[in-house]
Formats: sequence, structure tokens, C-alpha cells
Amino acid sequence: LDCQEILKTTYTVYLTKPFLYCLIWIIYFKKESLFKSLSLSIIPSVLFLFDGIVTQSILLILAALLFAPSHILISYKNVK
Repeated sequence: LDCQEILKTTYTVYLTKPFLYCLIWIIYFKKESLFKSLSLSIIPSVLFLFDGIVTQSILLILAALLFAPSHILISYKNVK
């Protein structure tokens, strides 16, 4: 992949993930479901990790790797 393709892919991901997050939140606003809870914790976790990878920040990647599993686990336990 050339630099232009990488930038295009990165831009697409940056636009798609927040849109998915908002869409899921709007659709499942009234419902308390496992899908909603996990989706609303996985999407920002993946975006956080993606930011670290794109910026090549080791500290951000480590923070995302610590944040993601704990955030997902807490969201899961709140529903159960």
C-alpha cells in the first residue's frame, strides 16, 4: 500500500467507527442489552487502540491494551 491508500483507509476508519457508535447508541437507547453494552465498550476500545497504532505511540497502545479489557469486562458485568 502506498501512503495515499493508508491515509484513505485511516480516514475511512475514523469516520466509520464514531458513526457506528452513535448509531448503536441511538437504536438501543431504551434497551439494556448485552449487545448494546458490549458494542458501546468495544467500539471505543478498538478506536483507542487504533489511534495508538496510527500515531505509533507505544504508551498509547499500552494504555489502550490495559483500558480495553477492563472497560469491556465492566460493561459486561453491569448487564449481567
